Amino acid sequence: MEFNKYKEQGDYHWKIYSAGTDPYVKHVDRVVSWIGPGRTIDIGAGDGLITSKIIASGDKTVPNDIPKCIGIDDNQIAVNLAKQHGIEVKLISIYNIRCPYLSYFDNAFMGDVIEHLAYPDKALLRVKAILKMGGHLYITTPPAYSNGQLHDNYHYKEYTAEKLHKFVEQFGFKLVEPIQTANVRMYAKFKKVR
Repeated sequence: MEFNKYKEQGDYHWKIYSAGTDPYVKHVDRVVSWIGPGRTIDIGAGDGLITSKIIASGDKTVPNDIPKCIGIDDNQIAVNLAKQHGIEVKLISIYNIRCPYLSYFDNAFMGDVIEHLAYPDKALLRVKAILKMGGHLYITTPPAYSNGQLHDNYHYKEYTAEKLHKFVEQFGFKLVEPIQTANVRMYAKFKKVR
């Protein structure tokens, strides 16, 4: 399934955020304050808005010569839009990410991404490989409707809190705080434990 939102709407995350539109502004601010210290990878960074906000948060635990946050996305249009905002988002699919990133990151953020993945199991195995032991995986995703209808035509699968919890823990992660729902999304924080 081709993701055309950036082709159709451009850098829509930047536009929504700068317009101060709720609940998106609250979502971005929540994510930035939620992600812990250390090196972070923003998987599915899109037009780079959240990557830019994580970088701007100024984590002092990361040396100045190392980026606090690296964004990746497999959509060339999104990568180009991020570049127009001065944010480097690398054109890399999570399915293909390789060295030098093995066991490199303290945090991985998948913001509104897991529901778009045809192979979320393969993606989580790659996330596990690039996270340090004890590193954290942060996932935001819309909660599944009880009638099975999808929020968006670009979604492959949506999860309830229970199904997301069980699914992610199969891949060597442990839920470290209760999954919360706010801003039309679930917020789930996992720790790599094996």
